[in-house]
Amino acid sequence: MVNSFKTHQIPDLISSITSLTSPPHPFIATHSTSLKIFNPQTLYPSSTISSFSDVVSSASFRCDDLLIAASDLSGLIQVFDVKTWTPLRKLRSHTRPVRFLKYPLHDKLHLVSGGDDAVVKYWDVASGS
Repeated sequence: MVNSFKTHQIPDLISSITSLTSPPHPFIATHSTSLKIFNPQTLYPSSTISSFSDVVSSASFRCDDLLIAASDLSGLIQVFDVKTWTPLRKLRSHTRPVRFLKYPLHDKLHLVSGGDDAVVKYWDVASGS
């Protein structure tokens, strides 16, 4: 059986979708200035993070599914605790929109981002550098 979003439309462009690797496998769609967390069984949003001032462009879960990082078109990257959706860190170094964001596989300490400023950044998330 294939579930559809036809009855659960998101009013804005979806720029990224990512999911937790651990059950029950909720997933996140980035759109407009927010992240929407969806229940995989119902396909309805269970919560929303709206702490961005610009369009959210990319998101990535850390390999242990405890953190998620998301970037926006202002160049800001935010890291959130997955259990509470609390923002833990704001990373800023890009001077243009961040288009790509990824936690390296099996690496809990670093994050890779790339953007329209033609810079690829390898972040130490704990120190913010």
